[in-house]
Amino acid sequence: MTGATRLHPEQALADKLVARLDLRPPVDVGALLSQFCDVVQDDFLGNADAVMYGLLEESKPLLLLNPQKSEQRIRFTLAHELAHLLIPWHVGTIECHPLSNDYDGTNQPAEESSSSSRGYRSLEDEADRFASRILVPRRFLDTLRGLSVREACVELESTNVSATAAMRAYSDSLSPGYALLVVSDNDTVISWHMAPQTVSPGFRRGVVVDPAWLSTAVDRGRATYRNRSVIWMRSVTSLDESVSVPWRTLLDELLDGQQLRPPAREALWKTINGVAASANSASATSDPSAVAAAILNAAARRPELVQVVADPRFKQFAIARAMSFAGFAKPN
Repeated sequence: MTGATRLHPEQALADKLVARLDLRPPVDVGALLSQFCDVVQDDFLGNADAVMYGLLEESKPLLLLNPQKSEQRIRFTLAHELAHLLIPWHVGTIECHPLSNDYDGTNQPAEESSSSSRGYRSLEDEADRFASRILVPRRFLDTLRGLSVREACVELESTNVSATAAMRAYSDSLSPGYALLVVSDNDTVISWHMAPQTVSPGFRRGVVVDPAWLSTAVDRGRATYRNRSVIWMRSVTSLDESVSVPWRTLLDELLDGQQLRPPAREALWKTINGVAASANSASATSDPSAVAAAILNAAARRPELVQVVADPRFKQFAIARAMSFAGFAKPN
């Protein structure tokens, strides 16, 4: 169950460091960082996780570390700061809020910094990607191939990172179609993570898991990572078929079976076609099989389309409509 995603320069740098130092979970990131800078705990950093000084100086840089964070967040912060030290274009003094997407499971986004800007966020994103690759090495993730999500979560505990950090790294190694939701005791979404080339069914943080999200899955289940529950699902990502009947004809046949009055029929026709067009735009791909799957998944989330989607002809419509978006079908 592996996916493919573009490797960023900072991730490649992290992979080289992992290989050169033979790093294995749990990575002693504190000892690793101490080779490059002095670390001092500071209780007066406010919401900032750390502040790095002296990246342009010849002397050893100084890292002020906020000790009032969870163990897992501090570990991620240390790996994040290591990134600032080793990535050549990260220079100066940087106030750090490692990824506000809940790396310690507290669901508390970082406050905006006075230095917040597109360039600043880009540096922070790069440092986050580097940190994730150091703490949850890709070669470790490769050993999880063939394991179920439940089994992989058990193995991932050895990394000693938060559930969100672990699932974010793990999701990047999964095949298209997989989604992982880290949830609280009452199934409120803390964070969600998609495998490469996977379309979100509308996940949102801070809300209880919507059954409609799960209805699009061809397989799903629940796992545990440390003290967090993880809901996983796998959606259809490809409909490797073709049809010769134009999509409008298929849609008309579908609606004929619904026995609707003309106004209701017209409204449903527009709704279905609108859902298909929206799914095509959101899928960000020209692959008809992937677009067809996106249409099918999007329609399955709409309560008013339940009966239509249950009709076997809807799958044929999704394929035909996707082919038309890609220019592979003749208009009728």
